[in-house]
Amino acid sequence: MGVEHAFKNFEELGIDRLIEVEDMLVDSPDEKQVMTYVSELFKFLSTQDFKQNAKDHLNRLIQFLRRIRGSCDQYEAGAQEYLEHVKAQTAEWEGKSLAESKGAAQQDIEDYKRYVKDMQPAFAVKKIDLETLYANVQTELSAKGMLPWECPDGLDPEVLEKEGARLNAAQAAYFDKIRTHRFTFIEVQDNKIDEKVKQEIEVAFERFDKDSSGFIEREEFFAAMTSIGVAIPENQQEATFSSIAGADDKISKEEYTRYMLSFFDTSDSVDGILTSCSKAGGGDAAKYDFAAAGITGEELEFINSACGDGNFEDFIKSRFK
Repeated sequence: MGVEHAFKNFEELGIDRLIEVEDMLVDSPDEKQVMTYVSELFKFLSTQDFKQNAKDHLNRLIQFLRRIRGSCDQYEAGAQEYLEHVKAQTAEWEGKSLAESKGAAQQDIEDYKRYVKDMQPAFAVKKIDLETLYANVQTELSAKGMLPWECPDGLDPEVLEKEGARLNAAQAAYFDKIRTHRFTFIEVQDNKIDEKVKQEIEVAFERFDKDSSGFIEREEFFAAMTSIGVAIPENQQEATFSSIAGADDKISKEEYTRYMLSFFDTSDSVDGILTSCSKAGGGDAAKYDFAAAGITGEELEFINSACGDGNFEDFIKSRFK
């Protein structure tokens, strides 16, 4: 019977049976007994609600503290990583010796560019994220009326800001040093190409000929040029590469070396260029006809624009020391 089953269950929970089943099955049960029993049930069930609410409250607090602890641990680990990066990178810049060749000086510039492009943004964002995380932790604790988190010594946002400023200062000083040093390799050379330059050209080819095939392709070619300080404007790169590579779309070591040596050949002189003008058949250099001399395409367009009045003699003389 359902009533008997209910009474037994309540007895198991510790509620005394204050009324028998038979007394409940009459037409008019004793109202006082019924109300007394119902009152005991209500008090017991109310107590259970209070306990559940208290349990839920404790659970929420523990979950909050656990989450805050996790955020604090995340901040500490991130701050340590950021400070270690500052220390290592600053030491590298401050301890780096100046390059002894033009190629090596240019490589320092390229390495610095990679740092600015690939590493610097990530660590700058990391510092901002850490400062935001720290602020969120303190805000949540304050909103609950709790004491602020005591960050370990040397890891608080003020230290990160100070070290970040130190890194920026070291970075600026390093770039100024390698940029200034790079310009020391701009000098007038004699007509002979320095053997050291030839060696740099060959080493650059071998560095970018990664499969040792004896050939380099388009991207490798311009990377090799840049590594020894020869830059080709983007709008001239395709034509330049095609003129050297030919139909096979590759450049051999011999083709590369011959082309690169032309950049370091200082045998040009005013007299030599004017003699070539005469031989090419463009007429008087003071009113030179570049088309008649066989200059075509973009080169013709460029030189006609650069030498607007056609006086190539004055144009050349104005560009040599």
